Amino acid sequence: MKYVVIPLRGGRWVWELRDAEGVAVCGSTSNFATRDAALQAIHAVRALTQRAKIFDPLGNVLEVGTTERATPNASNSKPS
Repeated sequence: MKYVVIPLRGGRWVWELRDAEGVAVCGSTSNFATRDAALQAIHAVRALTQRAKIFDPLGNVLEVGTTERATPNASNSKPS
């Protein structure tokens, strides 16, 4: 996996996360005024997603590696 920072017309920037074959698997939903701003966004995504929980569309927390819903408890909060 690798992040790629891409210049747009007009001097704006976006980023993509690409797999080993170079196929984009996700990317920025915003564009950035500078390359450094795009890099800062990548660093923020890296830092914040390490602890991100996984939810289904109804807001139920899902267990990793299964399609079964997690057992409801006080730590399963709905996304904000």
